Amino acid sequence: MNEESNINHCAYYITRKKRYCRMRPVLSRKFCPEHSLFDEVLQNNESTARMPCPLDRKHTCFVKGLEEHLKKCNSREKEKPIYYQKSINGRILGKNEEKVTISEISDEELTNLITKIKKTYNEFLMPLEIEEISHPVLNSALKDSKNGQLAIKHLRQQASLLGHMKNMKLLSNETCFVEFGAGRGQLTSWIIQAVNNKNSCKFILIDRASQRHKFDTKLKYDKELHVERIRVDIEHLYLGRIPSISSHNGNIVGVTKHLCGAATDLALKCLMETLSDQENHLNNYLLQGIIMALCCHHQCTWQTYVGRTFLEEQKYNQREFQLLCGIASWATCGRMPTHFDSNDDACNMENNNTDKNRYRRMNLGADCREEIGRQCKRLLDYGRMRYLIDHNYDAKLICYVEPAVSLENIALVAINKNL
Repeated sequence: MNEESNINHCAYYITRKKRYCRMRPVLSRKFCPEHSLFDEVLQNNESTARMPCPLDRKHTCFVKGLEEHLKKCNSREKEKPIYYQKSINGRILGKNEEKVTISEISDEELTNLITKIKKTYNEFLMPLEIEEISHPVLNSALKDSKNGQLAIKHLRQQASLLGHMKNMKLLSNETCFVEFGAGRGQLTSWIIQAVNNKNSCKFILIDRASQRHKFDTKLKYDKELHVERIRVDIEHLYLGRIPSISSHNGNIVGVTKHLCGAATDLALKCLMETLSDQENHLNNYLLQGIIMALCCHHQCTWQTYVGRTFLEEQKYNQREFQLLCGIASWATCGRMPTHFDSNDDACNMENNNTDKNRYRRMNLGADCREEIGRQCKRLLDYGRMRYLIDHNYDAKLICYVEPAVSLENIALVAINKNL
């Protein structure tokens, strides 16, 4: 801290930002109100003495007004909504172990694991054919010359997801559509346009963050349209206790587009295990179907992964699961040159320079690593598919767009057998 006086700004020097605080000081004082706790004169006065807030030390409050401040501080614990139940979807299913990374294991262990991955993949999976279809509601947007290449790629993904929903008969009237990790809500906005009678449906967007430029903002003026945005972490969401769901008499459809890693597993568990609520007379058969565009398998965790039963049947432990997630990144870390050079180790997430010749030594070229990474992703997705099958759903994996549109081009779809 540098207390050098300046009449234009507070004398508190912010080391992290390498500049003085830009707030104005109090009258003839050196410091602004927030940093006045560094002013010895003010601190010696009972009426002006300040202290760091016990709830959040990033801001301060008057010592004499501490009790009143704690009642209205933005960092205070607020009353939780009825649908909040701490860690309902994210309970620890096993003991934590130290995280292991690819760079930490020997060539022999990595070779043995790759052999095991290939064996499991060949036993349970096969390459998927591309099933990119479209929905007419997006035709004009796809042909709009104002949309750039990136926008068109997103529109093609959404069009294919809606096309598959139409084929699965998931775009029915009197349905409650729940989008997890909704972000700006663009997918839901297209679903609203795709259903025949949007006013008979409900549209619920779940996201833990507050988004700017939301697509659902422009829909709030339609009084007959039920669009609801709920800000909560999926880990703590008891879906059946959302009032608009507990009062819903029709079917429910769960959707996601590129919900990262563990969040996909939390959403699956939320749909499978928190819709049934005896208090609200809800049962799982109300969930008509699911369509989830999958991504970011390297962010999956052993504690939340819903496909553990399948992997454990194939003798994978927590250590191998962590390595599996790391190897999965090989599929989407960018196309490497077919020859080996100093950049060839870019797929190694640890970026350890001492390992730059490792893949050449192990005869793991770029194409080979990419294919192994893809197989890891499909094994993780297959475990999720088995989880849905165990809950009495017809489930499968589809390749809903070509890789040129998105490297994360696999979706998990499921239909309730009871409907």
